Amino acid sequence: MPTKKNIVIKRFLEFLKKNNALKKYKKNIIELSRFRCNNNWAICLSPFTVGGVKDAVGRGRYADLIMYSFCWQDTNEGHKYWDKLDRKWRKIIDEEIKK
Repeated sequence: MPTKKNIVIKRFLEFLKKNNALKKYKKNIIELSRFRCNNNWAICLSPFTVGGVKDAVGRGRYADLIMYSFCWQDTNEGHKYWDKLDRKWRKIIDEEIKK
């Protein structure tokens, strides 16, 4: 029987694919994971990368999967692109919680 974590991660990857963002997401995770976060996310000088994603999943904070992936302004797509996608993903998670 699949765990909630596995179901959410599968759904997250499907969400990225449906929104033509999976390749961009993977690319940014790979490219930006070379940096280390300076532990001050408000400044956003360094990306959160894989560590942030693992932390969000580990704590069951599935709505944060895009937010904690990498610093949006460091990507070619920019902050507005990822913010829009993040809001869309959070809406899906919020609706799921209400069920």
